[in-house]
Amino acid sequence: MSGKGVPSTANWPAGAAYEEDLALLSEGDAAVVDELVEDVKGTPGALQAILGRLNKVMGGVSPPVQEAVARRLAVPPVTVQQVVSFDPDLSALPSSGPTVRLCGGAVCLVPYGLGVHRAAGGGATVLPCLGACWGAPVAEEGSLRYEELTPSAARELGAATGAWPFRRHRPPLRGAPASVWRQEDLQRVRQHVGERVARRARTATDLEVRELLVCNGSGCSVRAADRVAEVISRSLAERGADFSLRVVRVGCRGGDLGMVTVAGSPTGWRVRGVDEARAAALVAELCRDRRFVPRQAVWLQDDRAIASGVLRRCGVVDPCSLEEYIASDGFRALERVLAGASGPAGALAEVEESGLGLRGEEGQPLGRALAAAAAAGVSTVLCPFISTEVHLVADSLLLGGDPFAVIEGVILAGLLCGARQGVVMPPAGAHHLIEELELAVVLARRRGLLGPAILGGAFSFEVAVIPAPRRLVAIDESALRRHVLGHGTLTPAPRAISEGLPAALVIDPESAARLSGVLAMTEKEPHRARVLAGQRLVTVVGSPVSPAVVEVPAATTLNDLFRRSTAPGSGIAKPVKGILAGGLLGVFQAHGSGAAVASRGSVLLLDGATCVVALLVSLLSTLAREACGACAPGRIGVRALREAFAAMAEGRTGGGSLAAVEDIAAHLQATARCDLGRGAGRMVISAIAEFRAEIEAHLRDAQCPAGQCHLPAAGEPR
Repeated sequence: MSGKGVPSTANWPAGAAYEEDLALLSEGDAAVVDELVEDVKGTPGALQAILGRLNKVMGGVSPPVQEAVARRLAVPPVTVQQVVSFDPDLSALPSSGPTVRLCGGAVCLVPYGLGVHRAAGGGATVLPCLGACWGAPVAEEGSLRYEELTPSAARELGAATGAWPFRRHRPPLRGAPASVWRQEDLQRVRQHVGERVARRARTATDLEVRELLVCNGSGCSVRAADRVAEVISRSLAERGADFSLRVVRVGCRGGDLGMVTVAGSPTGWRVRGVDEARAAALVAELCRDRRFVPRQAVWLQDDRAIASGVLRRCGVVDPCSLEEYIASDGFRALERVLAGASGPAGALAEVEESGLGLRGEEGQPLGRALAAAAAAGVSTVLCPFISTEVHLVADSLLLGGDPFAVIEGVILAGLLCGARQGVVMPPAGAHHLIEELELAVVLARRRGLLGPAILGGAFSFEVAVIPAPRRLVAIDESALRRHVLGHGTLTPAPRAISEGLPAALVIDPESAARLSGVLAMTEKEPHRARVLAGQRLVTVVGSPVSPAVVEVPAATTLNDLFRRSTAPGSGIAKPVKGILAGGLLGVFQAHGSGAAVASRGSVLLLDGATCVVALLVSLLSTLAREACGACAPGRIGVRALREAFAAMAEGRTGGGSLAAVEDIAAHLQATARCDLGRGAGRMVISAIAEFRAEIEAHLRDAQCPAGQCHLPAAGEPR
C-alpha cells in the first residue's frame, strides 16, 4: 500500500474488505490525500480542513478516501465516517452536478425570502445562513455564489440565468520574504505610515483628493464592491491618473450596510450607494478637479460616535496591510504586555478592572474567564464565527475590516491564559473573509508577530485559520471542542466525553478585538478603555428601518438604540409593534419594553405587516432542520412546536390549546442539551407572553391580524 501513497500503520487491523476498499484509491487520488494531509497535519481541526478540501477537489469524500485519511492521520476510520455523515457540506458520493444551497436566514431578514424557497422547490439544500445577509437571498451552486435572488431567479438558477455569480476578491501577498520585526521596527512603521493613515480620519475640505477609499463589502455585498473598485481602477488607468490618485480597499462602516461607499481622502467626504456608472463619473470629475465634492456627500465628522469604538479602523485602514494596522496603534497592546514590568498578571488585572465581558446575554467577565482558563491549563484559544449566530454582520465587519485586531486579541487571550495556539474560524461560505484572515496570519508570521519568540521575547503562539462549520449546533461549546479539537462529530458532547476533550478558551471575534483595544488604551486613555469595554455591536434590521450596525452601551434599550444611532435612515419609518432580539435563538419583546437589547446582538423590527405566527414557523423550521438529534427534547420538541404554529398559520388547529404549546416550550427550555432546543423554547415562551392576542386570533378566531396567513374563511372546515 505504500506504493499508493497510503503508509501502513501497525495499529490498523488488516482485513480483506479493508484492503479491497483501499485498492479502489488511484495513485493520483492517494497523492492528493497525502499532499493535503501534510499541509495541515498536526493543527487543530486538521481532520475537518482536510475533508473539506478533499470534498472540493474530488467532488466528494468516498469511502476509500475516508479510509486513506484515517490511516494517514492515525485515527479510527469510524471517526472520519462520522464527520462526513454529520457535516452537510461533505458528501460520501461524487456529486452528479453542482449542489445548490439556499440561505435559510432569508426567510426572516429580507424581502422575497419565503418566495425564493418556494420557487426553488425541493431541489436545494437549505442552510441557516451563508454569511451574506445584505446580498440575500443568497444561493450557492458548486463554487459560485448568487446574490439578491428573486423568486424568478431562483427558478432559473438551474439554467444559470437571472442571477449574478459572486466574484472573489483575492488580496495580494505583498512584498518579498521579510525579516522579523522588533519593537523598534514597529515604532519606525508608525512614524512612516502613521501620518497617511491619520490623514484619512481627518476632514480638510480645502485639500486635493489623494486617495479614494472603497469599502470591501464584507458586511453586505462583496460582489458589488469589487465591481466598483475595478471600475475606479480602470478609469484612473485610462486617464493616466492611477499614479497620483490611489485606490485603497477599506472595511465597511456600520451605517453603510447594503450599499457601496467611496470616500475621498484627506477631504473627508463620503458617497453612499455608488454603482459602476456613478464610480466612472466620480473619477472623471476628480480628474478635472481634485477639489471636487460630489453632491449628496456625507462628511466624516458626522461619524464621531464610532471614532473610538471597536470599528474605529473600518473605513479608514486597508485590512490587508499589516503596516497600516500597526500605524493605527496595532500590536501596541501586545508590546505593552510583553515589555511591561507587571507582565500578563498586570494585564489581566487591567482587563478585570475595565469590566470587559464576553458577548452574550449573560456577559461573563472576560477577566474571570481568562483566569479560569489559566487555572485549567488550557492550550488552545478558539475564536469561532458561527455563521448562523445573531452577530453575523457585525462579525463580518470586524473580520473583513480589521482582521489583525481579532488576531491580536486571540494572541493576547493566549498570553493571559497560558495557551500556545489559537484557532480563528471564519464562516465556511465567506471566501473573502477566509482569504483575508489567511493573508493576515501569513503577514504577521513573516514579521515575527506570530510563531516562536514573538517580538524577540520568550512567548510563542501560533494561529490557524479553519472555516467554521455551517451548522447552528456549533454554538454549543462542547460540540465545537469535540469537532475541532477532538476530531469528532459536530454534536453536543455528553459530560463523560466533554470532560475528556482538550480544554479551550472560547472567545468571540468582537470580544477579541475589544481586548486588544482595551489593553492598548489603558495606559494613556483609561476612560476610553472603559467606554470601549462597556459597548456592544448591534445589528438592526427590518422593513421599517435601514439596516445598520451600531455600537452602543451594553445596557441600551430599544428606545435608546434609535436615539443613539447615527446611521442614516435609522429613524423608524413605520409603526413598530415589537422586536425579535437575538435572531434565530432570540426573544420577542412588545413595543415599549424597557429590557436591554444590545447584549443580544441583533434586533429585527416587527411592523404591523409582520405576522408573529408566520415568523415563528420560519424560525422553528430552520431550527428543526438544524437539530442534531443528540437529545429527545431537541429532536422532537422543536418539530412539535413548529407543527403547532404551522397548523395555526394554515387554520388546522383541530381544537389545540395554547397552554399545550406553552408546556412543550417550557419542557424544551428546561431539558434540551444545547442552546438550540433551549433557545427555541425560550423564543416561543416570549412570543406567547408578548403577543398572546395575535396568536390566539389565529388559534381561536382563524384570523391573522397582520393579513399574511391564508386562513379558511368563516364556515369552511378547519
